[in-house]
Amino acid sequence: MNEYSYFEKGCRQKSARDNPERQGTTSLAVPPAVPKRHSAPVPESTKTSKDPPPLPVKKSKPRTVEELMQRIGFSQYTSSLVDYGWDDLEFLGELNEQELNEAGVPEQHHKMILGAIKKFLS
Repeated sequence: MNEYSYFEKGCRQKSARDNPERQGTTSLAVPPAVPKRHSAPVPESTKTSKDPPPLPVKKSKPRTVEELMQRIGFSQYTSSLVDYGWDDLEFLGELNEQELNEAGVPEQHHKMILGAIKKFLS
């Protein structure tokens, strides 16, 4: 057997310093050790803050038909609804699909608009 024991042979690779013929050359067999991170670094601003995060701002109920339609993303139909007499939020909850059709609102938007109106007015 050579200069290494059986155990060392299995666990250790010969390097350039162990072989006089290879001295002066670099070995690429073993990559350099890189430290591992277990989590992302915490920003300084959150390290010192002991205050809880702010609560989300609760929006108030819409006060006009225009404000309601803007919040639900259908502001393009506001003028049509107002022209057909749906200008008061108090009565907007009574709106139905037939009246939306008469106001020129496409059928694919009826359920979304009626559902959003019920949600905001309840």
